[in-house]
Amino acid sequence: MLGKQDMMIEKQDETVRILKSDVDEMREFRTETQHNFALFTFAPLFLMLIFLFTAFTFSVPVFAQHTTTVSIGSASVTHGGSVTLPIMVNYVTNLGSGTIDVSYNASIVHVTTVTDGTGNALEVQDWNADNNIGIVRIVAWDASEAHSGNVIFANVTFKAIGSKGSTSLGISVNDLEDYYNYTQIAHNVTNGTFTIKPSAEELTPTPTPSLGGGGGGGGGYVPTTPTPTEKQTAVEGVAVTPAPATPVPTITPPSTAPTPAPTPAPVPGLPPLFLILIVTAVIVIAGIIIIVLRRK
Repeated sequence: MLGKQDMMIEKQDETVRILKSDVDEMREFRTETQHNFALFTFAPLFLMLIFLFTAFTFSVPVFAQHTTTVSIGSASVTHGGSVTLPIMVNYVTNLGSGTIDVSYNASIVHVTTVTDGTGNALEVQDWNADNNIGIVRIVAWDASEAHSGNVIFANVTFKAIGSKGSTSLGISVNDLEDYYNYTQIAHNVTNGTFTIKPSAEELTPTPTPSLGGGGGGGGGYVPTTPTPTEKQTAVEGVAVTPAPATPVPTITPPSTAPTPAPTPAPVPGLPPLFLILIVTAVIVIAGIIIIVLRRK
């Protein structure tokens, strides 16, 4: 009797073990199914979001960034002539103030005045020209607003003192400050050149007369090849053409100056709506994954 009971108990235990094994297998199968469902359902969504984000990011136009440049133009005038050249600060952002020196050869040119520019320009607060040494220091700022883009720092008027020659107009920046945080603005420098060119009177050739005699007859005018002289000389019997008016000074602007250029703009970010959609999608997907994993 006891043997039969033991056998029955063993069969029941075996049945229970089989049932437990089946239950464990079913749980494993359900867990694996849930994991596969999560993988094959949400992985494509993640890939889609990454694709959209990447495509949008690289499709956003990026404006070319330029280095801030401080420059002055070049000019060519005759002796005694004057010309005004602007000191430009190009491709700058939030310019507030600055102190700039311009050096030159005082035997060739002098600085006669420094004035404000018009439009996008700072206000000249002070300037001091030493025409014995050949340097002018200019201080300019705008206390009311920041300036960006191509900014006129100051207009400098030069007068040709020498009779001929050329000199560099050397830019030296002592400080160039940001309007908001007073930090120094990184920049490059482009120097200019001032040249004294010959006047129209000096360039006009004067014919050299040659008086020749023959057989007791009178002298005659024999023209020879004209040669340039520094000044026309009146010769008896020779008509001298009046010199034309002094030509207008030739001005060469800085390489990066007054050329219209777009104000450097920040690279546009993602639109708020697109960001909201991305955040919402990530939250929803994360929530679903958490729920699925907690049911294991």
